[in-house]
Amino acid sequence: PVAKISSNVVITLPTNTVDLDGSKSSDDKGIISYLWIRDEGSPAAGEVLNNSDHHAVLFLSDLVEGTYTFHLKVTDAKGEIDTDRATVEVKADPRKNNLVEMILDVNVSLLTERQKGMFIRQIGVLLGVLDSDIIVQKIQQYTEQSTKIIFFVQNQPPHQIFKGHEVAWNLRNELRKQQSDFLIFRTLEINTDRKS
Repeated sequence: PVAKISSNVVITLPTNTVDLDGSKSSDDKGIISYLWIRDEGSPAAGEVLNNSDHHAVLFLSDLVEGTYTFHLKVTDAKGEIDTDRATVEVKADPRKNNLVEMILDVNVSLLTERQKGMFIRQIGVLLGVLDSDIIVQKIQQYTEQSTKIIFFVQNQPPHQIFKGHEVAWNLRNELRKQQSDFLIFRTLEINTDRKS
């Protein structure tokens, strides 16, 4: 058999999903098994979806910054084997240092799209920007009872991104001046997103 992965892949966070295509591997009698193996020097983070490490196309999600190497091992009906390898390079999010995290006092499953829109409008009012200037990058569970919302703020074209620590500082300041129930959800924390 001939193992063949179509190409190496480069992605930039926050995009963190990718597929590696080994379907161009070939054998005159047919390939009976595919096995994708993560190289030991690769980041451990990152999920293989739907058992795809035993199929021609490998689907990966939740990748982190770094370079992954995957080996594809194909086996034919006679038990003969061939391997190929490919890399996935995951580059840092260029906005990483300007992301702001807010921890909200609401279970993530209960936060509706309508409430999200309302919350973003309220943040826009506090910051003196349009709600379309606030770009939400991720909404995820923080604890059982709280939700983490990660966003950045940019102005109108040419879309300069506001410094994350200034946005966080302004938000904290403005919230101090408001009634405690100004926002649709109580804010537990406002941080700049140093980690991701």
